Amino acid sequence: GLVLDASGNLYVCDTGNHTIRKITPAGAVTTVAGSAGLTGTTNANGSSARFNSPRGITIDAAGNLYVADTGNHAIRKIATNGDVTTFAGLAGTSGSTDASGTSARFSSPKDITIDASGTFHVADSGNHTIRKITSSGVVSTVGGLAGTSGSTVGNGSAARFSNPSGIAVASNGINLYVSDTDNHTVRRGYQHNTLVPYADKVDGNRFYLWDGTAKRLFTSTDGGTTFSVIASGVNSAFAGFETVRGHNGHIWARASDSGLYRSTNFGASFSKISSVASAYRVSFGKAKPGNTHPAVYIWGKIGTTVGFFRSDDTGATWTRINDNQHQFGYQNDLAADPRIYGRVYLATSGRGVIVGDIANPTPPASQPSQMIFDDSLASGWTNASPGDTSLTSTNPVRRGTNAVSVPAGSNKGLSITCANRSLEGYAALAFWVTGGSSAPPPLQVGGSRGGFPLEAQPITVPATIGWQRIVVPF
Repeated sequence: GLVLDASGNLYVCDTGNHTIRKITPAGAVTTVAGSAGLTGTTNANGSSARFNSPRGITIDAAGNLYVADTGNHAIRKIATNGDVTTFAGLAGTSGSTDASGTSARFSSPKDITIDASGTFHVADSGNHTIRKITSSGVVSTVGGLAGTSGSTVGNGSAARFSNPSGIAVASNGINLYVSDTDNHTVRRGYQHNTLVPYADKVDGNRFYLWDGTAKRLFTSTDGGTTFSVIASGVNSAFAGFETVRGHNGHIWARASDSGLYRSTNFGASFSKISSVASAYRVSFGKAKPGNTHPAVYIWGKIGTTVGFFRSDDTGATWTRINDNQHQFGYQNDLAADPRIYGRVYLATSGRGVIVGDIANPTPPASQPSQMIFDDSLASGWTNASPGDTSLTSTNPVRRGTNAVSVPAGSNKGLSITCANRSLEGYAALAFWVTGGSSAPPPLQVGGSRGGFPLEAQPITVPATIGWQRIVVPF
């Protein structure tokens, strides 16, 4: 194993001599730790320390060296002053335990590397696995299954390796490359389990990866084959992203109590939505009629008010869509409907899924002038019980306000049908009902669509309440 420091010094694992050597740019060679020809597990300074066939080496930003001490089944640390300690594993004891520091176990680890976030990655050859070590020494298995060799391509423990002996992190900070010795292959994987993918909703070849640990955003333009950093040092408060249908390269970032941010250049830069104090969830729904940008929905805070809000002008202004009696506690997720303007779904914590729609429109006048049935029409609405009603009408419509009158009394009703009219994109039929001067008997409002019954809505209409709006969902 070889590694360079910032000054150009080369550090070498001198495996057969059981030592770590240093070669200066001028070619001068010295022994940094260990004693030539002597094996052991001793933690000490410089030549008093002992190694056993060290094979891999890496260096952190502070200049400390980390050694895959293969014969000792451990990861050793050499501080800048020459002090040698055991960073992970127990020298002289093999195993596969995931744990912290010396409670963890390795089996003939042959190489080690470090990424930009300070996380170490180890080719644990004897276990046929890839291990990860945090900067604090917590060890976990991120690829392969301890004790099981193979060549399976898969995720995490579903993958298989056979005597992996080399490991490296690509310059983009994402791809991890493994020399899978007995399989005679070089394997590639993603070295972060904190990477979260997002798809552009216009360009099918463009994807994004959010590295929440290092606060970097990556992008791919080749369907995810390769990624490159498009933004680094991103706001540390960013907690999640949403891309926008119909708008290539538009990404919104929710940042909890740091607000809401928007990018229109594929994530290269973000600008804050000034009116939003907090944004815990964000989603995009069908645009308001006449608009081109989808409606934006958030669970967050506008000013000092926490609630659910909709913006029809990309965040310039917001309309609250709930009240203080309908906060619903914590929200696991929020999703706006791309087909129906104003509809939003809430994934509550323990209260199920709640559907929200725009509040009821103004009730009709006391004597509506439009009817939805006409006996003279050859097609459209037809009445299966003409003896119960006497109606006048206009042509049937899908939008607008129309009305029918049903006489009071038991076993009275109206059955109407609208044939050959598409209801695609609509989610319900809505009826306004009133009891007039005296309360009618209970009503059952239902129907069918394409031969399938709709959900019936039993209702009671008191005489004094005026008009009520009844919705029959499809």
